[in-house]
Amino acid sequence: MPEPARAKSKPVTKARSVFISYARKDGKQTAEALRDLLKDSCDVWQDVERVPGGSSWSKEIEAALNTCDVLLAVLTPESFISEICRAERIWALDEGKRVIAILAVANAPVPLYLKGLNYRQYPNQEVELLADLSLAPPERKPRPVLYDTIPILPQNFVVREKALSDLRDLVFTEGAGSNIAVTALAGMAGIGKTVLATALCRDQVVQRAFPDGIAWITIGREYAGDFVTLMREVARALGDDLSGYDNKLACENRYRTVLREKAALVVVDDVWNLEHLKPLLVDSPRSRFLFTTRDAGIANLVAARKYSANLLNRVEGRDLLTLWSGQENLPVNAGQIIEACGELAGAISQIGFCLRAVTADGRRAVSVSRDSTLKMWDLQSGSVIAAFTCDGNAQCCAVGDSMILAGDAGGRLYLLKLEE
Repeated sequence: MPEPARAKSKPVTKARSVFISYARKDGKQTAEALRDLLKDSCDVWQDVERVPGGSSWSKEIEAALNTCDVLLAVLTPESFISEICRAERIWALDEGKRVIAILAVANAPVPLYLKGLNYRQYPNQEVELLADLSLAPPERKPRPVLYDTIPILPQNFVVREKALSDLRDLVFTEGAGSNIAVTALAGMAGIGKTVLATALCRDQVVQRAFPDGIAWITIGREYAGDFVTLMREVARALGDDLSGYDNKLACENRYRTVLREKAALVVVDDVWNLEHLKPLLVDSPRSRFLFTTRDAGIANLVAARKYSANLLNRVEGRDLLTLWSGQENLPVNAGQIIEACGELAGAISQIGFCLRAVTADGRRAVSVSRDSTLKMWDLQSGSVIAAFTCDGNAQCCAVGDSMILAGDAGGRLYLLKLEE
């Protein structure tokens, strides 16, 4: 623990807006005392509605973090393992806010990202704390770039705010003892489990809550058992030296040793066999483990908490169909199309892509084939009403208001005009 010291910064005169970051289990009393101390001289924000353990993130927290001048980080054992506290404090550091650590419990652990900052013992250094509030924020320092194993979100990604928020809060829920807290994201094929997990990992709050890295690996049904290769990717994501990952036993031991002291998120996508998960479930109180699976049995056996990916609602389905079809004005039977797809994200995406070859009135469609022909069909009668021969195997096509765009295997493009 560094010695208390006064920061050498230029004083400022404007009133301070203060955000108090604390863990409710063992920091609430100190947070309330700090609020009472500062309420007459500062605009104080404290999340008094936080549930026990601090497992819920809100837009109000983000707004308060973005507008505050100072963040008081109440250091307690529970705040050390809290994802919410970690995200709040790293958010403030990233945004160039002044962060003052408040030692509320003797010998409370100090996270790496706060080491080197000034801290105050409370209640013994109230005068010094009040003086610190008048100092200007330090120079903003960018965080190091981490090795990225997270998939890229699909081109026509539709944000599912409630699903993302619910899954994030579930991952942030405290675990028991020293074991890593495990969350299963379960659901049928095509429902969008992988995309939702990807959106979670790309979420700014989640990335700040796990500053030691987010490691993503995919198992799949045809997994060949190349455990060493997978674990070397995990090691890169966690910033570890690869020299300790030369065989299966070494990978397991090194991973167990390294993760114990990390605040990281480990994601395993598309799990079909319970045995593939077991080597990854190790003791790490500040880390979290998420896996996706179609098998509810695996989810029930491994995870104390489970999130069931739901079907898209009507608005989300129309948004996804609009993006994939490229049509602002969907066909009149769009609702029936979505219903026929079973509200499955995967099916709607595929149908939406096909709609790029359907005219806006839904009466005609264009197809291409390997015999180099492009055909226009009357959808009501099912008959071909026009045909065009390309110079090579036709590969793709799309329909605009009055034009058809097609391409062949030789890279040639064809722009054709629609006429009645």
